[in-house]
Amino acid sequence: MDVVISLAHLVSTLAENVPAAADGPSKVLNLPGPIEAMACTTGALSGALHASRKQLDVMGVLAVAVCTAVGGGAIRDVLLNSGIPTFLVSPQLLLYALFAATIGTIFAKAVVHFEPVMAVVDTLLIGVWVVIGVQKSLLLGLAPVAVIFVGVVSCIGGGVLRDILCRDRPEAFAPGTLYGAAAFAGAVTYVVIFELGGTVWLCVTATLVVSSALRIAALKFGWATPAPIPLRRASAKRP
Repeated sequence: MDVVISLAHLVSTLAENVPAAADGPSKVLNLPGPIEAMACTTGALSGALHASRKQLDVMGVLAVAVCTAVGGGAIRDVLLNSGIPTFLVSPQLLLYALFAATIGTIFAKAVVHFEPVMAVVDTLLIGVWVVIGVQKSLLLGLAPVAVIFVGVVSCIGGGVLRDILCRDRPEAFAPGTLYGAAAFAGAVTYVVIFELGGTVWLCVTATLVVSSALRIAALKFGWATPAPIPLRRASAKRP
């Protein structure tokens, strides 16, 4: 129930920052300060803890933490060729990431106890990164399939960079997690409603609800994406 209330509050807060236009996104969603801080802080702490478990040195932990926090947005901006990455234009994002990375490095054992809270915040913010990626793509006039791709990359890019730097299989693509699937569902939701002529407010709200609710339901009910079935094994099962 607390997660549902938090999701409703997040939707309400973000909706106030979205223009109510019916003909398309007149601007990219601007994150309110507290949500912006939570997003970068959570990503950096997650990256710092992951890198600490891999026994990287201090510089390695800091690098992985910062890449986790701002990597998705940086990849998005590079793909869209939209100029200097956002985290460099808005230095407060980098400061949030560096601060959280330092805390995660120095107090790693204490921060571990807050991982459940970080997981909840991360789940609630899945749709936020999808929305920003989708809106920036639509502003550039990309085709729907490209818009969906950029929206997903914007959401999962930081985590993928973290896992690559730590030489792990990207968690977003591992069987049993609906993180990438939740981002994809959110991006598809935004594009479909947009193409049907829905207002930006409706597009954003539906994306946040679909992506976060799908992830929450997956964690609660144990939903998981299956591993691919080898063709030979599938053929052997046929009568």
